[in-house]
Amino acid sequence: MKSPPRCPTDSKGDAATSAASPFHPILQSRHIGESAIAISLIAALAAFSLTVTAVACGGEFATGPTPFELEWETSASAVDGGESFTIAIRMYDVQQEGEHGGISVSFPLVTEAGSSGEKYSSETADVEAINYTSGLSHVTFHQPGATIYHKDDNRMLSAAHLLVESDDPMWYRSDDKTLTLRITPKHRGEFPIWIRGWICTMEYTICKRIPVKGSATDQQGYGVEVAMITVKSGGN
Repeated sequence: MKSPPRCPTDSKGDAATSAASPFHPILQSRHIGESAIAISLIAALAAFSLTVTAVACGGEFATGPTPFELEWETSASAVDGGESFTIAIRMYDVQQEGEHGGISVSFPLVTEAGSSGEKYSSETADVEAINYTSGLSHVTFHQPGATIYHKDDNRMLSAAHLLVESDDPMWYRSDDKTLTLRITPKHRGEFPIWIRGWICTMEYTICKRIPVKGSATDQQGYGVEVAMITVKSGGN
């Protein structure tokens, strides 16, 4: 199963993005009275190669070029309880370099504490990081109960479910990175996986994220794409 087509990102990004954001230069005025100013603006636009588009997306409009591409693919859309599958999440085609960036993967049904390290195990599911382009040392398992950040009011909260996250100190235009997880759900029913990507600068104060507005919202308040796996048998 592959990630569905996605609408372009909102040019405003999230609430932390300001007009000074290096990701999306913004024209402050539509009226230019001085030729020197006009020349400067034309040069700035040429340097950034800014292309603006608008498409209808879920009743709202998303404008501007995407800051990067994010796609995912699972090895199966349905498994039996106790059977493993993999999900590979790729982040690439970066349009603007950032000081931090990564891939966040949440498991809303995995709510109990489990083992630590590069593999998590509990009565609900096993989740193991088997590959990341920058190395598994860049992947962190935030177990239920761990202290994590929420975007509203810069507050911290206790994680309600498992969050697996990669974090690289720099992202360059040429970067193409994939996080691969092996997952073993153990109970019958639908098993959702929430996915998002992000690149930040200015010590995480200015960020661009995909998706901007997803089909669900994770425990940190960000929109996510959803990969849904059907577990055909196993305990309830």
